[in-house]
Amino acid sequence: MKKVILVFPKTGLDLGSINLPLSLLSIASTVVPEYHVRIIDQRTNPHWGNDLKDELQEKPICVGLTTLTGTQIYYALKTSQFIREHSPETPIVWGGMHVTTTEDQVIRHPLVDYAIKGEGEYSFPMLVRALDGKISVEEVPSLYWKKNNG
Repeated sequence: MKKVILVFPKTGLDLGSINLPLSLLSIASTVVPEYHVRIIDQRTNPHWGNDLKDELQEKPICVGLTTLTGTQIYYALKTSQFIREHSPETPIVWGGMHVTTTEDQVIRHPLVDYAIKGEGEYSFPMLVRALDGKISVEEVPSLYWKKNNG
């Protein structure tokens, strides 16, 4: 079964108790029927880099990151750079509140291939199917991407 990786970057506020990554669990639930999903939570996994590197060797369909405006963007960018260095062909998808409020800025960044604005429960599984060749990327609502690699 083909794989999708979802990453919850550190937030900079990761002190004390840490809540479950509910946003990623919700997104994962929409993809699980067709694909294997691996969630990597940087807030709780000190070995996230090794785990992500291992997962990237299996050629996932994409890696999705959730982002909040603030310090989490720094960690999401660091993670995206890590992905580019270890698996340059793997599509990087950003979602979350930061994307929802600044989608045109986010998609212009060279480390972001796709950005989903708003709730991703409908768009993300469609994007995964598009990246898997089952539908056209143009059919995916609320999606921003770079056409012709630019």
